[in-house]
Amino acid sequence: MKERRTKAARDPARPSDPAAPTGGAPSTEAVMQEGGTHESRGPPLSTLSFTELHTALGEVHVAEVRRLTALVDEAAKKNCRLIALGKAREKALAEAREGYVKESLYREADFRAQQAEEAKKKAKAEVADLTKVLEDKGKELEDVIADYKVRLDAAAEARDAARGQCDFVELATPRECLQEATTRIIACAGEILAALQYLSPREVIPRDAPSVFKAVSDIPAVVDWLRRSSCRVGVTMALSMVLAHYSEGFDVEEVTAGFPSETGEFDVAEVLRLMEAVRPYADRVLATADLETHIASQSAPEDAEKVPGPQDFPAERLFHAAATKALSTYPVVRYTPKFRHGDGGAEPVMEGKSSSPK
Repeated sequence: MKERRTKAARDPARPSDPAAPTGGAPSTEAVMQEGGTHESRGPPLSTLSFTELHTALGEVHVAEVRRLTALVDEAAKKNCRLIALGKAREKALAEAREGYVKESLYREADFRAQQAEEAKKKAKAEVADLTKVLEDKGKELEDVIADYKVRLDAAAEARDAARGQCDFVELATPRECLQEATTRIIACAGEILAALQYLSPREVIPRDAPSVFKAVSDIPAVVDWLRRSSCRVGVTMALSMVLAHYSEGFDVEEVTAGFPSETGEFDVAEVLRLMEAVRPYADRVLATADLETHIASQSAPEDAEKVPGPQDFPAERLFHAAATKALSTYPVVRYTPKFRHGDGGAEPVMEGKSSSPK
């Protein structure tokens, strides 16, 4: 009995005992003073039993959880307020941006409208100027037609007087003459295009009048280029034939350097005699040469140090290359008519002198 009393006095309430009183357990809750120090309301922890210590720690844990929960709730409220402020700010920025964009669009539309109005006014002014110029030209054309008609009437009267008859003769009006000339030009355009296409079969010749006239003016350059290319084809075929028969004793560089001469000069009559002797065999070389294959300029290895002279460039579209100065560097001799038509008829053109129509 004495031992049980001692044990009960030492451990009056165990955790496993459900009948053990818990309401009288001392509390270890701390009180916060004004100076920031904690003051304990209960006895020291060393004097508490296991059950009392467990209960006290549970109360402290619950209090700490409540404090942290309150802090979390307060932080959540602050976060919600910040989110609301951020959304309001984004909305305000979006509205301000939308207003700025609309204002910019309105300004740009106004600026474009002003530009369009100015362009419209400028176009009206240009149309008015062109209309005035056309009216002036129309008046001049009417005067020319009237003068031409007067001349035709005078010529008809003179012709009738010369024939001694006064029968009515129907004369063509200037409009009919212009239509007839246009019809003949259009009829000739097909033949001109066919001729140009024959000279440059791999090129599409434009059919508008300025392009056709430009191509016609470039015919001398194209023809000179074709003649030099054909000459190179024939010479290449002839030299290759000689080299095939005399591959060991034939020096192409020495043969093409010129006629042999000890003094550096050669008799022209001898050159003509040699050309006359080999001329009958030229058609044999022509029969084996392919004139459709064009050969452009190429420098011999021995002429690498010499100053390069005029040269022809390879081209597929001859008239296009001639128009862009990319066909040849040879001087082009333009076609000059031998007769010039004036009021007094055809007059011969003297070289070095320019004769104007009287």
